[in-house]
Amino acid sequence: MDERYKHQIGLPGWGKEGQNLISKSSVVVVGCGGLGSNVAPMLARMGVGEIALMDNDHIEMSNIHRQTFTFKQASERKSKCKVLARICKKINPDCVVLNIEDKLDKSTSHWLADADVIVDGLDNWETRYLINDFAVRNGYPYVYAGVSGVVGMVKAVLPRTDSGDTRWEKAGIVTADLRATLGGLPPKKESRGDKGKSPYFVLPTLLPWITAMQATEVVKILTRNYEAVNKNLVSLNAWDGSVIQMASPSVEVTPVVS
Repeated sequence: MDERYKHQIGLPGWGKEGQNLISKSSVVVVGCGGLGSNVAPMLARMGVGEIALMDNDHIEMSNIHRQTFTFKQASERKSKCKVLARICKKINPDCVVLNIEDKLDKSTSHWLADADVIVDGLDNWETRYLINDFAVRNGYPYVYAGVSGVVGMVKAVLPRTDSGDTRWEKAGIVTADLRATLGGLPPKKESRGDKGKSPYFVLPTLLPWITAMQATEVVKILTRNYEAVNKNLVSLNAWDGSVIQMASPSVEVTPVVS
C-alpha cells in the first residue's frame, strides 16, 4: 500500500480494501468556490482516483478570504476550475483531475453520470435541487453542503430506487433527499456581494469545518460504510460551536425480489 495512506488505512471500516475502493472511485465536485475549493483537495489527499471539477466562474478578490486561491490568481482573474485542478494534481499526481468549465443545468447534467458520488460545492438552491433530483431519479449518492454567515449544513443522500438493487439498499440503508428534508426552494434573496449590490457574509473558518464533514460523508460512501453515513441533516454554528442533528424523514428500503 502506498506510503501516503498508511495513517488512514488503519481506521475502522477502511483498511487496504477501502483504500483500493477510493483509488478506483470517481467523484464530481459541482462548484469550485468556497465549498468546492476546500473539499476537492481533501478528496485528492485521501486518494480519490478521479475528480471532475465543474465551474465556469473566475477568481475574484472578494473570494480569497474563504476560498483556497491566492491574491495573484484573483488579480489575474484565473479560472477557478483550472486553478483548483492544478492544486489537486500537485497534491496527488496519481489522481485524474478533469476541469469542466461549464455551468451545470439540464443540458450539461450528463457530466454527473460517471460519478460514484456527486459532491455539492454550490451557492444556489436552483442548481442544488437539480443535482438532488438527478441523484434521486438515477440512483446516485449525493453529499450536500451549504454555508451562510456562521452556519453550515451537511446532508448525505443515498436515494431509494425502484429496483432496490443499489449497494446501499442491499445493505439496508437509504436516506431522505433534500426535497423530502427541506421542502421546496427557499424564497429568492437579493443578489450576492460577489455578483451584485447586496453583501454576502460568511465566516472564513466555517468552510474547512463544513467541508471536512462533507468529505467524511463522501469517503464513508466510497468505502461502502453505508451504515456509518449520517442520515440526518447536520447544522453547525461555527461561532458558538453548537451542532444540531436535524432528523430527516425516514425512508423505507424497497425489498429486492429474487
